[in-house]
Amino acid sequence: MPKPIPPPPPQTSADETRLAVRLSRALFGLALALFFAVSPAFALDGWLADHGRKHGLSWNLLRLQELPMNEERAHDSGRIAWLVGPSILRDAIDEEALNEHLVDAEAPLRAIKLGTDRGAPGIAAGIVDRLPLRDGDVVVVSASPSNFRPNWLKFAKMPTRFVTQTSSIEQFWEVKELGPRDRLEASINYAPSTFWSNREEAQLGASAFFRSPWLGWPREKQAKYHTTFRAWDLHPDYTRGRLTKGTVRHRKQTKERWSVAPDQFNVRGLDRIADTCAEAGVPLVLIDFPTTQLMHDELVTPHVREQWELFKSERRFVTFDRPPDDAFYDYMHANAQGREQFTWAMAELLSRL
Repeated sequence: MPKPIPPPPPQTSADETRLAVRLSRALFGLALALFFAVSPAFALDGWLADHGRKHGLSWNLLRLQELPMNEERAHDSGRIAWLVGPSILRDAIDEEALNEHLVDAEAPLRAIKLGTDRGAPGIAAGIVDRLPLRDGDVVVVSASPSNFRPNWLKFAKMPTRFVTQTSSIEQFWEVKELGPRDRLEASINYAPSTFWSNREEAQLGASAFFRSPWLGWPREKQAKYHTTFRAWDLHPDYTRGRLTKGTVRHRKQTKERWSVAPDQFNVRGLDRIADTCAEAGVPLVLIDFPTTQLMHDELVTPHVREQWELFKSERRFVTFDRPPDDAFYDYMHANAQGREQFTWAMAELLSRL
């Protein structure tokens, strides 16, 4: 006996279909509205980012955004020397002491320092792009041999969001060191760019609020050394006068680990900075802060030293005198003794401009 054929399932009517479409559109619109309503909390100065901020780049971009420029330019000439660069510059210069020296020397310039971890020229270029430059200002940028590796982004373990924070989407797509997947992923998230660039810190802030019933109400993060300098005399993991095998293996600059090709990330950064300064009509001063003699001898091969000197000559770098090795808290960052020497040297340089 044949099995009975079950009746077909009930079909939605045209009215039900139209209602479902309207509900779907309403839900999509609500989600979109909520996304754009929450997005400001993910901005550089958003309240979520304020409770999760931890990276030096974010702290320095925030400081730049909030600078009271009328006060900063209140001196007679109103001229500013903008010091931009990596942690080597951050720890080498005491901004407050530098400005005291400039006042004592009756120099027309006052200094503002924006130094951040991994703030090599490719990243510094994005900071320089945001500077409120005007006639009479000076831009000072530092670089070192370790910035010029063929795969610098990988070597520095650079998060892609740092590149998007400091590059337009067109500039981002020109970064040869990023693969197609990284470019595509970040390009999709450029809209809105504030959400992508500050997402991690905003998420940390959101996590702090979610944990507040157990850990207490979160406090806004403080900049600490990110906008000043590290106050170490000696790094707790560093033995003065000795480099570990891991440090030598990872950081040694050899012919194969050196590139100043036009498309190298930090060479492009120097070119971007030069173009920005030329467009604004302000001079650019490039600085090479010397590291310890130990690093110079053990981590930089003769070939790289020769090529670095040639590159500095072509780009007209200024090089300060090298302090003794005990003026550094590790093999490359100045402690209080080194900072005093470098700050005096910078004051003398700026007093002549």
